[in-house]
Order: sequence, then C-alpha cells, then structure tokens
Amino acid sequence: MITSITLFGMTDVGEVRDHNEDDFAICQELGAGDWSFRRGEVVPLTSSGALLLVADGMGGTNAGEVASDLAQRSVRGYFAEAGETPTSAEGREEFLRGAIVHAHQAIVEHQHANLETAGMGTTLAVAWIVDGSVHVAWSGDSRCYILHPDDFDLPFPFTDDHSVVWDLVRQGALTPEEARVHEEGNLITQSLGDPENPPKPSSRSTPLYQGSRVMVCSDGLNGMIPDPQIRQLMAQELEVSDITRQMVQIAKNAGGHDNITCLMAEVVEGPAASDATTTSRAASASGAVAASDPDEASGAAPGPGDVEASSGAPAPEAGSGEPVSASASASAPSRPRRRWTAYFLVALVAAVAGAFLPRFFGASSASPPAESPPPTKEMPKVAPEDAPAPAGDSSRPGAAAIPDTTAAPDTTAVPDTPVSGDSVVLPDTLILPDSLSPRDPLPPPDTVGSPAPAAFSAAAEP
Repeated sequence: MITSITLFGMTDVGEVRDHNEDDFAICQELGAGDWSFRRGEVVPLTSSGALLLVADGMGGTNAGEVASDLAQRSVRGYFAEAGETPTSAEGREEFLRGAIVHAHQAIVEHQHANLETAGMGTTLAVAWIVDGSVHVAWSGDSRCYILHPDDFDLPFPFTDDHSVVWDLVRQGALTPEEARVHEEGNLITQSLGDPENPPKPSSRSTPLYQGSRVMVCSDGLNGMIPDPQIRQLMAQELEVSDITRQMVQIAKNAGGHDNITCLMAEVVEGPAASDATTTSRAASASGAVAASDPDEASGAAPGPGDVEASSGAPAPEAGSGEPVSASASASAPSRPRRRWTAYFLVALVAAVAGAFLPRFFGASSASPPAESPPPTKEMPKVAPEDAPAPAGDSSRPGAAAIPDTTAAPDTTAVPDTPVSGDSVVLPDTLILPDSLSPRDPLPPPDTVGSPAPAAFSAAAEP
C-alpha cells in the first residue's frame, strides 16, 4: 500500500507557438477535492487517491485552449459528482474511460451552443494513483510514462498513442524513434470533440512501488525528447520538480515546436520493489500488463505483477498492488512432451510414405484426382487505369504512403544539474482555483492557478 507521494507539474508555450493550448490539473487528494500541490512537499495518499491529467487542445483559432480547459474541468466535475468510486482495477479503468467520454460530450455540447468554436478538440490522458497502483486512461497522443526503481520490463511509454504513426509502430513498420520524427506524426486517430468520431479511450493499470515515478505529458515534450533520454531523465536522483523543469527546458532547447506540459509523481513511501522483484519478473514471462482497448489488444510488452489467466484459472486483479506469484500461471499440470514427440514422428512417417510409396506400386494405387469445382462466374477484370496503385506510387490515387524512415536528429545531452536561468520557474505553492488558467498572468508569488474556462477548441492537430 502506498502511504505518501510527491507531485509537481508545469506547462510552457514552447518556442514556436504564440499561445498555449495545453491544460493540466493535479489533485493530491480526490476525496477532499484538493486540486493543489506544493513543490517538494510529501503528502499522504488517502483512500481516494491522487490524480494527474493533461489535455492538449487542437484547433488554433477555433479555440483549442477552450477544449483542453473544458476537458480537465469535466473530469474534475465527474469525480466530484461520483461520490463513491470503484475499488477494483477493472472498475477504476472503466470509471476513467467514462470520465473521458463525459468530457467529450461536454465539448460537443459547447460547440453546438457556440458555433464559432466548431471543430475544436483535445487529447486527454489521466493517471489515477490509488492504493498500491496507478490506473491510466487516454484518448489521443498525450502520454504516460512509468519508471520503477528496479527497472521492471514495463512498456515505455506506458500508453500507446492513438495516431497514424504509432499504428505503424505496432505493426512493425516503424520504430518508435522513426515515428517520433515522422512528417505525419501529428495525425491522430481519435480525440475528444468530434461529433462524428467519438473517442474510444484505452486504459491500463500496474502496481507501483517505493521510488516508482509516473509522468504524464503532452506530445510537445516527447516529440522533442527521444524515449531513451526520457528514461535517463526520469531515473536521475533529483526531486521530481527539478526533473520536470529540466525536461521542459530540454524540449525547448531541442526546438520547442509545440506547447509543452509535464506532470510527475513519485511514490515516497510504499511497498519495496525488491520484495516483488522475483515473483513479478517470473510473472511477466507469462503475463501482460492489464490493458483495455475497445478495438484491439495494445500489443504492449509484459509488465510486472500482472498475469493473464491460464488453463481456465482466473487472472489476478491488475493493479491490486499485490505481487503476483509465478505459481498463478504454473498451477495447472503441464502436458507430457513425449506424447507430442510421438505424434510428430508418426505424422512424419506417414507423410514420407505417402510421398514415395506410389513410385514403387504404380500410379494405379494412388487416389483418384479430386473433382474440379463447379465453374464460377468470372470476376470482371479491372481496367489498368482503375487498378489499385502499387505501394509507394504517390502519383496514383489511393496510393499507400511509404513510412518515412528519416533518421532521428542527435539527441540533446542531459545536463548533470537541474536547468535554471531560461527555464520556467514556478513558485513553491501551486493552487488550482477555478478562476485562473496556466495561460493567464501569474498572481502574487505565493500561489499559481490552473485551469479556468474561457471559450473552447478544434480537432486536428496542426
């Protein structure tokens, strides 16, 4: 059971955009509705848990910042109105997916009432840290990364982008690094706000341990920093506030082509990862991170503490926080391998005999040829000008695009110490009142506000 955590987050307009369409919210205690955090402060994790969410608005002049702001406000309201929340991993994932759909509906309704914002949209990624686990749900290409102190074999990133290039990664046509620098990297396959294409959120859960770190970010961060470098930065022996500031500055130094938002949480007190290392590594060999995708399995790499059911045995509850013993998948008796060897040998002998015996005994002993199938109606031939274009022939309509395999630019070196100077500096205390947005001028030094509504935004990333 996790007993205490520390949280931090910040957003930056970047080096190219003239305004910030990202939005975020952090709640250190959902039960009390405490949407605030203080740099370096260690807070107890209550039974209701803590929440981090990032929304990356789209639409530019059509109010992308309004869509992202409305999304985070809708999720906050969804939790506030829920009363009691589910206690199982499956129930919590379903709850988060419902919160995303609820936010989508709020954005659509706003567009109907405010036609000038038609076409706005946003991505949304939500991480709920509660009991001994983190439950994540997302729509679009905002991401969650998780790093354990013993470097368990979790997917990195923990989420799978809903984007054209990430679909190619999952198909094996691109590497993650090729996808990061691909010219079509900004094309997403789902988001919030499109009435004709409602989101189908994905979700995933995994246990956390003392020293585990959870990061939620917009693509303005991971689009500028390669995943291996993100892993190195997350693993530094620094406070999460310093790492967060450092990542934002590195993304800006790399070009800062988009708005940049980075939130991070660390488990200060919780179950020791070393106690679960042996069993979770054994379990990961036969299991998979608990995941839910309405369309298809994510294909993510196995993770610790999550095992699929085998031999009809029920699977342990994902995200329960309890280490999973390897015996969960090994309890059923294994089949003798000798039986399968014998079957194979018999099949091999029969195949050889069938191939050579007719040569010695004549063709008369062979089986008569099978009757030809009845004639079928011939399909009309495709005229050359209507024939489908071969892959890569971009001069023909409907031609398939060849994945861009442009080599990634050199990665930005990781500074040995936290970046200062040009980096964005936030005061120690960050309160998120309803009346202030990260894009508004900062109030007095003691507090900084978060999300507040204004107008609302569009659905195809520039």
